[in-house]
Amino acid sequence: MWDKNEIHAHLLAEYSETIESSLVLAIISDYDICDTVQLEAARQTLDALKADAPSEEATGFDASGAGRIDNLNNGFETQADDESAGDRCWKSQTDDTSVSQEMALPDLEETDVETNSTPSTQDESPERSYTSALDSLGDNEKEAALSGIFPILTSFDIRWTLKKHKGDTNLAIDELMTQSFLEENGSRHKGVDAFYEDGAPSKPRKGKKKKRREVEEGGLSNSDSIPSQQSKWATAKHDIDLISLNTGMPENQVASLYHKNGGSMPATILALIGAHRAMNIESEDDPVLQIYLHDLQQEFPALSRTNLEAIFHITDFSVGNSRALAKSLVASPNQSKSPIQLEFRHAPINLNDADVPSLPSPKTAGTHAGSIDLAASHMAARNNNFEKAAAYYRKGKSDHLMGGAAAYYALEGRNYNALAKASSSAAADALVAAQSSRTELDLHGVNVKDALRISRERVTNWWHELGEARIMGGIGGGYRIVTGIGRHSEGGRLKLGPAVGKMLIREGWKVEVGSGVLVVKAGLTSPKTKMKSICARRASGLRQIPLKGTGTVGGRPQRWSSSLSQKAGAAEVCFPGAVNSKFTNAMTFEYPSTYPAIPTYRCTSPEGNIIDPTVSLPSHGLALMMYENMLKVSIMDIVMFEAQRQGRLSFYMTSQGEEGTCVGSASALEDGDVIFSQYREAGVFMQRGFTFPEFMNQLFANKNDIGKGRNMPVHYGSKALNIHTISSPLATQIPHAAGAAYAIKMQDRQNPGSKPRVAVCYFGEGAASEGDFHAALNIAATRSCPVIFICRNNGYAISTPTLEQYRGDGIASRGTGYGIDTIRVDGNDIWAVREVTKRARELALKDGGRPVLIEAMSYRISHHSTSDDSFAYRARVEVEDWKRRDNPITRLRKYLENNGLWNDEKEAETRKQLRSAFLKAFSDAEKVKKPSLRSMFEDIYEDLTPEIRAQMKELKGILERYPEEYDITEFEGGKESLDG
Repeated sequence: MWDKNEIHAHLLAEYSETIESSLVLAIISDYDICDTVQLEAARQTLDALKADAPSEEATGFDASGAGRIDNLNNGFETQADDESAGDRCWKSQTDDTSVSQEMALPDLEETDVETNSTPSTQDESPERSYTSALDSLGDNEKEAALSGIFPILTSFDIRWTLKKHKGDTNLAIDELMTQSFLEENGSRHKGVDAFYEDGAPSKPRKGKKKKRREVEEGGLSNSDSIPSQQSKWATAKHDIDLISLNTGMPENQVASLYHKNGGSMPATILALIGAHRAMNIESEDDPVLQIYLHDLQQEFPALSRTNLEAIFHITDFSVGNSRALAKSLVASPNQSKSPIQLEFRHAPINLNDADVPSLPSPKTAGTHAGSIDLAASHMAARNNNFEKAAAYYRKGKSDHLMGGAAAYYALEGRNYNALAKASSSAAADALVAAQSSRTELDLHGVNVKDALRISRERVTNWWHELGEARIMGGIGGGYRIVTGIGRHSEGGRLKLGPAVGKMLIREGWKVEVGSGVLVVKAGLTSPKTKMKSICARRASGLRQIPLKGTGTVGGRPQRWSSSLSQKAGAAEVCFPGAVNSKFTNAMTFEYPSTYPAIPTYRCTSPEGNIIDPTVSLPSHGLALMMYENMLKVSIMDIVMFEAQRQGRLSFYMTSQGEEGTCVGSASALEDGDVIFSQYREAGVFMQRGFTFPEFMNQLFANKNDIGKGRNMPVHYGSKALNIHTISSPLATQIPHAAGAAYAIKMQDRQNPGSKPRVAVCYFGEGAASEGDFHAALNIAATRSCPVIFICRNNGYAISTPTLEQYRGDGIASRGTGYGIDTIRVDGNDIWAVREVTKRARELALKDGGRPVLIEAMSYRISHHSTSDDSFAYRARVEVEDWKRRDNPITRLRKYLENNGLWNDEKEAETRKQLRSAFLKAFSDAEKVKKPSLRSMFEDIYEDLTPEIRAQMKELKGILERYPEEYDITEFEGGKESLDG
């Protein structure tokens, strides 16, 4: 019977010739290969991949772009120059930096390389300028030495890694360091489950219970059931965060105390308790505190009452935080953590059998009727708790514990009283919202207090939403407030109108008074119109109230029309910086961990099935076109990446894994929408009509390039498609998009009959770390600009993972902080991206314009660019797992196949046609000459100035003087283009 290591080695030897070894390891790790049933299932999966490998290699397709290219130059014409192919095709020893791992780069010219020099071996590569002392040892000695360096790894891991790198100890040590780190963190050889975030649920594997039973019966050795070791750094980070969160202490102070106490959480908590005792703080005689202490002592009998009381003080008398620290104090340091932590929470003391009033259904809680019912329920609960508090207060004269119960129910009564008031206000808000519009406020059916609050808020919001319209005369008829004439008031006496009018005039608003109606005309009341206003107020029962403020008109103090004031006894904040906050006497900090993460919307499962029946799907013709555009991007990325490796262009960036985000969002936009992209939006260009020849002309910077060859590769742009040219500096396009959206808003206001447009801006999560991002979102929010910000969060900003970029909940959480409508979407689900973008465009055009932020979650399968080696900062098996687990192209293909729109024959034929069309565009563009030298001096001024002509003449003289130094034959017109 073979052991686990022997089975590993046998499977690798059997399948690694046709399947990438890292992919084989990833698949094996998903099964318990010691179980014959699961071993057979693993073999079936590997056999299926092995059978498909020849056909996939023949098509030349790899959805990630990580495969080699065969027969790239089919149909290319042989260039008629004397340059040998050997001068154009090169291969460096970059096993990890090239997308074509462990395979020589193909010769795009398909000519033989003839050279008299002897090929250098790996040991003679100029990239290896150092040697190791282990190189002189034999295989067994190397294995023994490496086993001593990496004791956490098995002998099979070390032996296989040495074999993989052909005995090169330097390369083996690099990979073994990565394996050791992953092994220490407990995330190695776990298949798909290894890439879940910390705390995410893992999918149970088959056969685990059977294996566990065998261990208990002695059927397996101890070496087969070694528990995974947790990272010391992760444990320390968890302990420090827990103490800091529950005590409110700064993390740096907790970390210092934690390491001072030997990295032990119980020791750190005991040190905090000792420090608290040294302060000699008198114990509290609060009966409620005594009740809580009694409950905690029952739950944690091993802790003394003095320690529990100190923990209460440290956690600022929070029962939940005290329980968390007490649990950590009594926990064993070697206790294994269960994936599900049970926390027992005791219900409040219930000394009466009276039923608690039931609350209304959540479906009606947000409506006017629901809010009224909710307020009535809260009032009933308030009265019920106050009655209990009074009863137990009387009993507390003979039993002090009853005093604690009285305090508890009094606190509950006050809480329900606050909830009742909030529900009454919510009912008034719902009623007014149902009977009002954007420029008219109907106050029928609300009391005076709510009418004053709602009027203040609505008038202020209306004024700020006007923006520049206040200056450009866009106020129109003003803001109309319907107060009624008092027919339904007590005694038929008008109350709402005078109260609201007085409040608005006192706060500086210009108000015109009518019969049952107030019209707000914002701005300072001029001396000429003041007398008319006074007469109108007297006729309606309003007294003249002097205006207060810091400005002056005619020597008398005045108030600006957009100012706010804080009234005595107000329950809400009216500071200009926070107008919708409420006062509280409980000091609490807002902790990010208390808020749930923003959900990620998807409407298509990885199997291609629609899981949101409300989504509006496109026609079959559009779906097929979008799929072909994704294939175009994938084919272009594969070929151009390898072409750069052969020196045929200087730079390239691929879009593997992000095709769904780009094509899906672009399909929901209108032709007139203005787009600002970054550098991974080839799918956006493709969906809007950018052709293969246009892509190739820009990449080769020939004379047919729209940008006249002045930009580096991948910096596309098209005025005809309303796409601004890509800029190299990171994030500069984001404020440009906000400014363009503001310009669109002003143009549409001057031309009301024009077709509505929005600005759309694409960027990565790394660009969101730039200051331009924050400035753009803030100005877009304050100016209500019709712009859609689309963030492609692919997990890495070049070599920096997101865990090192930010601590918050992604990029979406920043949008709500700036007051922007925000959503997070599965970027691999093309229909979810399309649906979200459609809705975002509707929101951006609503009420004159507003910004919207979309965070599309994806994974960057490719290297950052041709200048990057991503395997230096992430494991190869991680990339392989994402490629086969979730891919936007594969998911859309499954959807088409499920609907009978696609099959293998159409796939092969379409790829063949698209590849042929692309290779023709590649070949044609590569042969076109570069723009003329004269074009370097053009477009600076409308006409060439004498100084520029002198510079042209000087350049021509240099070219004529040193012809052997400058080869200008590939430029249109040669040096003669500099004449004139």
